[in-house]
Amino acid sequence: MQISKKDRRLRRAVKTRAHIRTLGVARLSVHKTPRHIYADLNSVSPRTKEKVCETIMHSGARFVEIAVMGPIPPLLHKTPMLLGGASAPAFQELFAPYGMRMDVVSTDQIG
Repeated sequence: MQISKKDRRLRRAVKTRAHIRTLGVARLSVHKTPRHIYADLNSVSPRTKEKVCETIMHSGARFVEIAVMGPIPPLLHKTPMLLGGASAPAFQELFAPYGMRMDVVSTDQIG
């Protein structure tokens, strides 16, 4: 008998959650490595940003907070953004070839 797509997905989710528990890490950081940059575009409190940053940095990945300075339409990827965090310059350099409008405002603090 063939297993449905939904059942396969549920089995995979249960297996993944069990693996995360054995690792003892936050789900957010399971597959992050130093070559990853986690870009946080959420509107949350500075303390929450700091907690997310700690979690990501603990995994070895890099963290950038981003403030989107207007509605996405009509400018789409050219909507102005402000970047913060130690990895903000690397993020800016990575996405500059795509015409994104980004300014690094802070490299020494998050939140």
